Amino acid sequence: IFDSIGRQLFANNDFGGSRDAEITFTVPADGVYFIGISGSTNAAYNPNVAGSGTGGGSQGQYELTVDVAPRFNLSVVDNKIQLDG
Repeated sequence: IFDSIGRQLFANNDFGGSRDAEITFTVPADGVYFIGISGSTNAAYNPNVAGSGTGGGSQGQYELTVDVAPRFNLSVVDNKIQLDG
């Protein structure tokens, strides 16, 4: 996971002793974030530069699941419920 200028914030390979990666990540602030998926040895690619990096050491099918859970700040203003999130 990268921030808006391409700094890597989080990465994972071989989660929990398996050959599968898994990340659970809560964004620290509003903003733009990128998800990068790459072969296991292709750690030096730049998410801001198309075609950068290498072919990686492992390739094949993958499944990407992204769950977005909005956080709401509930307030009542003039008898109206206001949700910010």
